[in-house]
Amino acid sequence: MMKITNLRAKIIIIISLAVLLVFYLFPIYWIFASSFKPIEEIMTANPRLFPAKPTLKHYGDLFNPEAIYGGWERGGKFFLFFVNNSLFVSIFTTLISTLLASLGGYALSRFKFKGSEIISRSMLLIYLMPGALLMIPIYEIIARLNLLDTHVSLIIVYVAFITPFGIWLLRSFFDAIPIELEEAALVDGASKLKAFSNVLLPLARPGILTVAVYAFVVSWGEYLFASILIFSDFKKTIAPGLAMYMGYQYIEWGSLLAGSVIVMIPVIILFIPLAKHFLRELMTGAIKF
Repeated sequence: MMKITNLRAKIIIIISLAVLLVFYLFPIYWIFASSFKPIEEIMTANPRLFPAKPTLKHYGDLFNPEAIYGGWERGGKFFLFFVNNSLFVSIFTTLISTLLASLGGYALSRFKFKGSEIISRSMLLIYLMPGALLMIPIYEIIARLNLLDTHVSLIIVYVAFITPFGIWLLRSFFDAIPIELEEAALVDGASKLKAFSNVLLPLARPGILTVAVYAFVVSWGEYLFASILIFSDFKKTIAPGLAMYMGYQYIEWGSLLAGSVIVMIPVIILFIPLAKHFLRELMTGAIKF
């Protein structure tokens, strides 16, 4: 009787997970499939699951120089500008955030001082505040620094949001590394910095890689601050750049869908292979929190 009950429970769990998987993945599939449909299939009242006449026209239009409205100075809707800008912002955000998170996580793990636990626990308080409430103060700070309409402003904002989470995550990771390894390096004549870079960082590579992927994914597709801090069309990143394909009178569905697929590709390539590491480190930090 117990075996039958367990079997029924497993079947119910599997069916529930399958339904949830379909529910979450179907919109992604629909975007992908529709990006290969001609516009008449996209706009039809009887949509198909699979493209009847597959086409790459929408992808070609994204990188077609003739699609630039307003000239090269304004950038218009030339998707390559958006990709380059997002890569620039995401790469620098990832490098700076990962470096600061590594140093901060190591400091909170190894240097015990009065209030260190409070600082460690308060790292996540920033995520309790909705981003929309911070728009006005952040905009004013960036304006006073004369950094409006620059990619530097986005990098500063993203680093400020991503680094606390990275520090919290890496602190638990450094806690798991035996301090005897660092002490052995110090006995051999290495400095604190050399022991950190040559001994601890290689051992903390999975955690550091997790923070780097998180930083890249967050900064790659962020929309809110990218839309209010950047004004020039040719400086826009991918998320607000795609919004340009949605006009007041007409939505360029083909280009919008194709661009959405391209936006998802780096996230899928980076996140899926490391999802297991990311969840493990997240759970480890949550337990210690």
